[in-house]
Amino acid sequence: MKYVLRRCIQIIVAFVVSCALVISLSNRNQIINIISNNNSYRYDKDTCELYNWFLDDEDGNYVSKSDPQIIIYDVDDYLRDIRVNVHLPLGEIDQDEIQVYYTLNEDPSFSADKTIPTLVNITSGSFDFTINKQVKDIRIDLVEEADVRMTFESVECNPRNFRMGKYDLLLCSVILLLFFVVFKSRFFIRKIYSEKDLIVLLAKNDLKSRYAGSAFGLIWAFVQPLMTILVFWIVYEVGFRAVPVENVKFIQWFVPAYISWIFFADAVANASNCLREYSYLVKKMRFPIEILPIIKVLASFVVHLFFVVLMFVIYIFYGYSFSLMNIQLLYYSFALICLLFGVAWLTSALSVFLKDFTQIISIILQLGFFMVPIFWNSADMGKNVVFFLKFNPCYYIVQGYRDTMLTGKFFWDEPWQTAYYWLVTVLLYFVGTKLFNGVRRHFADLL
Repeated sequence: MKYVLRRCIQIIVAFVVSCALVISLSNRNQIINIISNNNSYRYDKDTCELYNWFLDDEDGNYVSKSDPQIIIYDVDDYLRDIRVNVHLPLGEIDQDEIQVYYTLNEDPSFSADKTIPTLVNITSGSFDFTINKQVKDIRIDLVEEADVRMTFESVECNPRNFRMGKYDLLLCSVILLLFFVVFKSRFFIRKIYSEKDLIVLLAKNDLKSRYAGSAFGLIWAFVQPLMTILVFWIVYEVGFRAVPVENVKFIQWFVPAYISWIFFADAVANASNCLREYSYLVKKMRFPIEILPIIKVLASFVVHLFFVVLMFVIYIFYGYSFSLMNIQLLYYSFALICLLFGVAWLTSALSVFLKDFTQIISIILQLGFFMVPIFWNSADMGKNVVFFLKFNPCYYIVQGYRDTMLTGKFFWDEPWQTAYYWLVTVLLYFVGTKLFNGVRRHFADLL
């Protein structure tokens, strides 16, 4: 009876914590506005300037002969969450890219370099976007087709009304699933945690022994990625003089995505061969061999930290100002490490039975480099292509690093992608641990 009661209490606590986390994150802008005492504004058709619109009938429908726009002057406040309520008859237009312009000073000079592209479907009735700056004027270009009839209701800035949508319910379900997986794996996780001192010691030794006997030692772990960044910096900034991507220098756009990928690729490549490399430890009867893939991941993470610092140095060189959004790198790093643990246990176990598996992994990583948005911008790709590329969980991490440094996009703004990533991570963790623990008794014989 006590066992059943304890389990019921644990389920209730997990559900309450999941709902509280989801509600807090989905309404983060509203909470920030209340804490920071930001003013809440609502602009309707009488207080906005509706450029190139005219009233068509008594129902409040507007018809544009070219390019309908909503212009708001003299805002003069720090804006976070902006919601535009506008209705279009379903099927009237095909375009779903809304261009948002803003100015930061008294001169209302709207220009393309101040554009915030918001890829949303306005036929749904409303769309949201975030500026996170103290702005003076805003212009919203809706559609570029003639004779488009729509009903305009309002523009809300810094809204304080709380909401929880269907995507938030999906993420709540995923969080509950994560709690369940952690609970079911609590003994395995506890066993690994008990070996934390040994893991740290072996991770240090792994970094040292990887380049033992060379003149520069551990420095070689940083040289190749550093030279790649330097080559791209020289080629695209000095040689080709590449045009800015997303209104920043090419190297600023390139580095966040690249350092996240090399962390993933280096960890997977090293972890796949870890059991063969440490075969002398695998054959010891009482050695916890499940920590060997973790050692490789942590050793790669140490190198990754160096490149994160280097990334900030590059950004400082270009006059980048830090913000609280940069803390989101901790989330994406944690998410990537969780993914790598599952992949490492899976690939290390398979490589024992398939000697050519490490070579296959190398080819997959080479192809994967071009399947994530490192060299290419997802905004320039076809929507159908991007849709399929997003099935790669690394897409979420690479784009997340870039959004954190450049656009200030919060990970909760991509609920479907976030839910999918963690579902894949949980699946890989489950399959990886089950396979590793199921065949570990054969490792000593095969090695």
